[in-house]
Amino acid sequence: MTKSTFFSTFWKITLLAMLLASCNEEAEYKPDDLIPEDTYIKMLIELEMAHSFKVLPEDSVYVVRLLDGVFEHYDVTLDQFERSHEWYGRDTHEQLRRYRRAIDKLNELTLE
Repeated sequence: MTKSTFFSTFWKITLLAMLLASCNEEAEYKPDDLIPEDTYIKMLIELEMAHSFKVLPEDSVYVVRLLDGVFEHYDVTLDQFERSHEWYGRDTHEQLRRYRRAIDKLNELTLE
């Protein structure tokens, strides 16, 4: 996967997720188990990195293990992440700022 394809895919997923989150009325209520913003951004970065390993269909098993490892590392459930994602996505401007931070960090990592 080339760098431009990687980031193009990342932006498409990001915009779709933001649209879906903005349509969800449940996002108006702050979850009791909201993931702290810095942790949420770190998870976005690591989840995107895990997804980037999928090149062939047989890579799916490996990617699922990586994704599970991210959730385990941060002691966060998928449901908790989704609720936090919906909450943070309710403010499009702030969510774009979060994604910019994640992309900046991904760019730093690809230059190392």
